[in-house]
Amino acid sequence: MQKKNKPLLIFGNGGLASITYDFIKRDGNFDLFGFIVDKGHQASNTFLGCPNFSFEDIESNVNPRDYAMLLPIGPHKRNKIREERYVDSSAKGFEITSFISGSATIRIDVNLHSNCNIHDGAIIQPFSKVGENVFIRSGVNISHHCEIGDHVFISNGVILGGNVRVGDHAFLGLGAIVKDGVSIGKNCIIGAGAVLVRDADEGGTYFGNPARKIPSSET
Repeated sequence: MQKKNKPLLIFGNGGLASITYDFIKRDGNFDLFGFIVDKGHQASNTFLGCPNFSFEDIESNVNPRDYAMLLPIGPHKRNKIREERYVDSSAKGFEITSFISGSATIRIDVNLHSNCNIHDGAIIQPFSKVGENVFIRSGVNISHHCEIGDHVFISNGVILGGNVRVGDHAFLGLGAIVKDGVSIGKNCIIGAGAVLVRDADEGGTYFGNPARKIPSSET
């Protein structure tokens, strides 16, 4: 597989950054340079044997315009942390790139935007669209004509039927199932194992089979 042109920095020192490092070593599609992390979370100058830089001081170590950045950051604060680092990294001049596992199946006509992290065994069927800064974990199945908004996190094993709409900043938990034609509003949380058969309101939290909206007093 041909490597990307610019050396890569991975944002983070946590679990998702670690497995992204492992995937990249296996697939060989990037020239990995090191890691970058918020200064308050930088425990060492190295991580997994690679240089580990603080985000705040990065310009004193590298010229951002010469490097690519990948942001495998989890759904903290309804994906707002990943969005903030995505915007900040772009502003510093980094080329924001995507990681697509060599074992993912994505039809050629699927529309993918920048900083998409798509892990092993994920399937995205024809005529679907995936927004900016989206995380799709292993074993996810996105059916035809789906539309995924920006800054969304889709956990392992999620299944979306055809023509599903997922709003910006939504989170879908492990193994959730969404019926064909259902729309999920912005900032929604769909809990692990939920079976969603009706539209989900913006900002709502849904659990169960069939999924029901949980009152804010219970969340």
